[in-house]
Amino acid sequence: MKGVSGALTVWLPDSHFAAPRASLATSHLALARYDRTSARRDQARLEAEAALRLQPGMPEAHEALASYWLLRDDQLRAISELEQALATRPSEPHLYGLLGTNLRRLGRLEEAAAAFERASKFDPRNSRLHRDAALTYSRLRQYENAIAHWDRVIAMDSTGDPFPQIVRGFAYLRHGDVDSLDAAISRIPLGRDALGLTTYAHYIVHRIARRHTEALASLDSARVAISIDGPDGVLYRPVALLRGQTLERIGDVTRARSAYEASRALLEDSVAAHPQDARMRIALGLTYAGLRRHTDAMREARTATELAAVSEKGIFTAATAAMGGAVEIYAQLGEADAALELIELLLAMPAGREVSVPLLRLDPTFDPLRSDPRFEALLARFSRN
Repeated sequence: MKGVSGALTVWLPDSHFAAPRASLATSHLALARYDRTSARRDQARLEAEAALRLQPGMPEAHEALASYWLLRDDQLRAISELEQALATRPSEPHLYGLLGTNLRRLGRLEEAAAAFERASKFDPRNSRLHRDAALTYSRLRQYENAIAHWDRVIAMDSTGDPFPQIVRGFAYLRHGDVDSLDAAISRIPLGRDALGLTTYAHYIVHRIARRHTEALASLDSARVAISIDGPDGVLYRPVALLRGQTLERIGDVTRARSAYEASRALLEDSVAAHPQDARMRIALGLTYAGLRRHTDAMREARTATELAAVSEKGIFTAATAAMGGAVEIYAQLGEADAALELIELLLAMPAGREVSVPLLRLDPTFDPLRSDPRFEALLARFSRN
């Protein structure tokens, strides 16, 4: 028996054991969703590294290591592992999708768009890949490319999901096409989603068109707050805040103040419970601006942008969303210097969800800046880019 065992050992090459070791790494990573100990994560890393020693370049092992580094919040190492996996498996769409997702989180959007394009070419019936490409192109202000991918998502959808129709409509808006946004949103009934995206879309259509009575009516059946947290944007707005802003635009100061006070009461409690939530702080800053509490509004704008500051390990979408919200606060306060400085920075960044030249020209949010010649000069300069 001893001789037989020895013979088996001689004839089985080391690479024979690489796949089981990579598979074991993947199993440890699956268990790490429930077992959050460092020992479980480290066991996954050890198995993946053992697989690579047995079979260098093995894509499954590099993918497992990418997942390990994501658990360690090290996206740069995760991206490196995904790139090594693709070096030996260059036509694997899900690897390109993972690469694009992590590049986008770091704000490397040109590279992310290229990754999603390659993924969708290898798997053209995967609507998620087209969706990711569309969202990335919108942030790059390549709105025609974004709309083309949304068209593919909608063509493949059999559920009537309002999300792709709404976000495609917003791509039209950021490109300056209000009529296409209006047409897209008018086909979607209010209240189609639990988080309030359809309500917000209807409200935005009316706000941009300066149909303030209709904007108010669109909020009548809304839930307490609209909450969006995804790749197309990060936003939290109490309905009372939106109502206060709209009433102020039509000159109903008394009812506007009442709405702002209702928003303040809700948000001060929410921020006390969630002090690290930049979305809520932006909403509170807008509320304080409506109540003419200048110092408090400025403080919340600064705090929100600090909480969501861009870093190598940060989520780029959250950072630009906080900056976009701060611009709204500064504009509402009449702080032109601060607003214009941040608008210039956002226009120079891949932040097409927050600001675009057509959107800045259309949205009444920025009306307080229109009398400043620097605002028009800024728009003229970036419209040529």
